[in-house]
Amino acid sequence: MPDLSVKYMGLTLKNPLIVASSGLTANLQNIKDYADKGASAIILKSLFEEQIIAESDTHIQRDESYGYDVQDYISRYTRDNALGNYLNLIKEAKANVDIPIIASINCVSNEEWVSFTKKIEEAGADGIEINISLLPSDPEASPEKTEETYFSILEKVRKTTSLPVLL
Repeated sequence: MPDLSVKYMGLTLKNPLIVASSGLTANLQNIKDYADKGASAIILKSLFEEQIIAESDTHIQRDESYGYDVQDYISRYTRDNALGNYLNLIKEAKANVDIPIIASINCVSNEEWVSFTKKIEEAGADGIEINISLLPSDPEASPEKTEETYFSILEKVRKTTSLPVLL
């Protein structure tokens, strides 16, 4: 049988069949099924920071009776719960399949990249795909400033992880 192995993100894969980030990679059973059918790597469904923010906002009524402490608590709880579920999926996938599991994160703020990356590495992911979702819609922001932001995020991520990073 011919050798179909390839290098991807510095990882050696048994073949070029990678299941991309989508709803298909959002649960353990599908991940196991794809590994059994010959996939050489799985990129998990992206963890979207803006979805976490939107979910948090639905729990917080914009009412003066809620103090900032309560709003902050609800925001942190929602974020930690969503991130915790994602980290559990990484751990379960790594325990059940013998192919690389690549996390995918999509953040809209500069702050979350580093904290998400550290936790994803600790959970056992083999790599991280980062999707930067900073829309260049500010007419005052130059293209150079937008590009600088992208490179700054990538530099911060690379400083906090030894995992291969896909941008």
